[in-house]
Amino acid sequence: MTKFFLLLLIPSFVLAQEYEYSKKVKDINSLFQSQEYKKANEKVGALIPLSIKLYGKLDERTAQLYFIAGFTNVRLSNVDIAIDYLEKFVEISHQIKTNNSQAYIASIFILGELLARRGDNKNAENFFDLGVKELKVVVSPENTTYYSYLGKAGAFYNSLNQFKKAEKILIETINFAKKRFGKDIDYVVGSKNLALIYLKDNRKEEGIKLLSEIIPIAKKIQFKYPLNKSLAFNESLADIYFYSSEYQDALMIYEQLYSYYKSRKSFNYYKLSSTLNNLAESCRKLGNHKRAIDYLTKSLTLERRNHGLNSINYAIVAENLALSYWQIDQTQLALEYLIQVQNSIRGAMNEKMSFLSDAEKLIFNLKFETSFDVFASYVSKFSNDDNKLTQELYNNILFRKNLLLDASRNTKKTIRQQNNENLKKYYTELISTNESIVKLYDKNEYLETVEIGRLKQNTNTLEKKIARTLDSLNININDKIIDWKQIQSLLSDDEVAIEIINFKDFDGDNWKSDIIYAALILTPNKEFPKLKILGKERDLSALQMNQKSANSINNLLKDWNPLSSLFETILQDQPNTKQIFISSSGILNTIPISSLFHLNSSSRNNVNIVRLTSTSRLKEYSSKVELKSAALYGGIKYNNDWPYLPGTKTEIEKISSFLLSTDSCDVSLYTSKEATKDSFKSYTKSSIIHLATHGFFSGDKTSLVTFEKKVFDNPLQRESSKNFKNSIDPLMNSGLIFAPNESQNSILTAMEASILDLSNVDLLVLSACETGLGQTINLEGVYGLQRAFKVAGVQQLLVSLWKIPDQETQLFMSIFYQELIQSKDAQLAFTKTQKIMSESFEPYFWAGFMLIQ
Repeated sequence: MTKFFLLLLIPSFVLAQEYEYSKKVKDINSLFQSQEYKKANEKVGALIPLSIKLYGKLDERTAQLYFIAGFTNVRLSNVDIAIDYLEKFVEISHQIKTNNSQAYIASIFILGELLARRGDNKNAENFFDLGVKELKVVVSPENTTYYSYLGKAGAFYNSLNQFKKAEKILIETINFAKKRFGKDIDYVVGSKNLALIYLKDNRKEEGIKLLSEIIPIAKKIQFKYPLNKSLAFNESLADIYFYSSEYQDALMIYEQLYSYYKSRKSFNYYKLSSTLNNLAESCRKLGNHKRAIDYLTKSLTLERRNHGLNSINYAIVAENLALSYWQIDQTQLALEYLIQVQNSIRGAMNEKMSFLSDAEKLIFNLKFETSFDVFASYVSKFSNDDNKLTQELYNNILFRKNLLLDASRNTKKTIRQQNNENLKKYYTELISTNESIVKLYDKNEYLETVEIGRLKQNTNTLEKKIARTLDSLNININDKIIDWKQIQSLLSDDEVAIEIINFKDFDGDNWKSDIIYAALILTPNKEFPKLKILGKERDLSALQMNQKSANSINNLLKDWNPLSSLFETILQDQPNTKQIFISSSGILNTIPISSLFHLNSSSRNNVNIVRLTSTSRLKEYSSKVELKSAALYGGIKYNNDWPYLPGTKTEIEKISSFLLSTDSCDVSLYTSKEATKDSFKSYTKSSIIHLATHGFFSGDKTSLVTFEKKVFDNPLQRESSKNFKNSIDPLMNSGLIFAPNESQNSILTAMEASILDLSNVDLLVLSACETGLGQTINLEGVYGLQRAFKVAGVQQLLVSLWKIPDQETQLFMSIFYQELIQSKDAQLAFTKTQKIMSESFEPYFWAGFMLIQ
């Protein structure tokens, strides 16, 4: 009776609308099932407003229509429209708590794939991460759907070079396939994908071994699965043949796949483009470059249409096309595409850098090392034919050199300026997490513990939150891009700017074993920058002077200098040169270039050598120092692990007397037990900070590849030392020693230094051994104390490259500060000090100091 009474209250026109609505939903479902997607799409789009009117937006029936609309647009390849509908479906499902359905899971993974296809990896990763998390709640691990979705996530993580995440997922799917179906199609496809991860992750032996194991299985089942029945298997089979060097067999299957994809009414352009690239690579391996060029040209058209010019996919295809033209000696066409590659990479990096953590930025940057090497190799071989090439290379260097350093500095600066609670919260948590990592390093004999790994993951997450918050506020932390002409306009008639680069040599067909160093010389009145090849790394590496004897250092500096031709070129082209701004790269970051110049040039008394992290810093260059406040550390009483340095107390007392004589400088001395890390952290507003203490750098404990693999891992390695020297993290295996106290350990690592606010410091002097050393990462400089303090905001940094005796160190510092008081210019004071010391001492006693702007 009650139900009947309620029904009477519902107006008849509403019931009629609901009946009509129900009929239309059935009609749409029928059209969708019969694959009449265009008609289904038209009808569902018209029905959504009625559903919202009848039931409201936050209703399961309305959500279901968004889901159907999303799926029909996926089938019609309307990517942007599909993304919009599916995002609305996911959002409503969350709000009305119906996020426990297969449709919900499907939408999340499809959104991830669509966003990745559009090039929006930032949001794609969010959806794949969410999908993997929700999948374990909604779908049973015994269900094949579970592993199908996991495979999609694994493929995406692999595309981002997040190999650990991808490997873990693929191993799980392979084990399931083997257990459920035996060594059949799913096992082969999963194993192939895992093998490719190993090959990309520089685990070549593991990759080849796995491929060799699945080849016979794949051949055995090949004819069970014709092309139209199992595309995934045939794609994998072609890949297996290709990576096993059976190129003719790979080519045959790729051609079949290309014909199939091209014939589809609503083809998947991503699959078509990928297959075209595979065809081209197979043709190149077989020596048919003209045919490869035809395939790549078609692929590039697809990528331009669907991803645009500023995308990684476009850059990859354009580079393959350039190499094909280079291999048939059409060098001008090769150059055209190589320039497009560099422009695309710059565009992609500008976009991606806005949402990655620092470690991810480094890994992302390293992905393009080979592209830079290819371009630099081309310029080194053909710049005499076209001097315009050097300007393209110079612009490339201006964009890429110290890109991550600048981003880190700008991020910190922006956080301090913005009144945003989330930014402050994340940054406070980041500092706390890094401090916890340092405490665990200090306590644990097993350095890389699970807990440290967890904290590193937290650091990574917090950095990404900061980056994404800045992005949501439309704040671009990347410096405005400048070109070589702007740098040239900043030079006076008697000044020169030099960018040093290093690159692995490539001849258009094969990689050579040599790493080449070159200098791009920029003078005020030249039409283009001038390229000067400096030599091979194996020759220049002899100039790395850490841990060499005094005699060997003296002999190397005075008698053997492969850089002398660079100095001669500069002075011949511009005899009136008074100042040279130079930015190093690779091993030359840890070589005293200014000392070499002064020792090997007749103009040593007239030329000032200024070291910059990048010549782009010229737009804000100043070597002035305000003598308003100074914090001086020396005569520190360490724990039993570190011997007392009596000369350091004398050193800072002399410096204090010089600074106090100006009557304008407020000087604070920290000695004995007062010179703690806590005191240093709380006293960072001085214009001058002088640290006379022990420093350490443990050497290159890890290659870049190992760093990339381990930076997010939790390896249970046995590490014997408790003083940070064995850490795999390049910002943890260098540091400074302070007096111990109860609340903190005595070691300030480069990691800790990097999160300090030292933006008010005009000059930081590290009067300690080997403080200029660290792990060199080509265009990013030295990962150690010097990088850490630059990230912290220090304007000018004085460091050392080797162990210089106490007495000579004291004398050097005394002269330097006396000259600084007179000129209030750190660069002039440094140059004058080197000149004075060189008149009485061998190079070993003074040439190891380096001033970095």
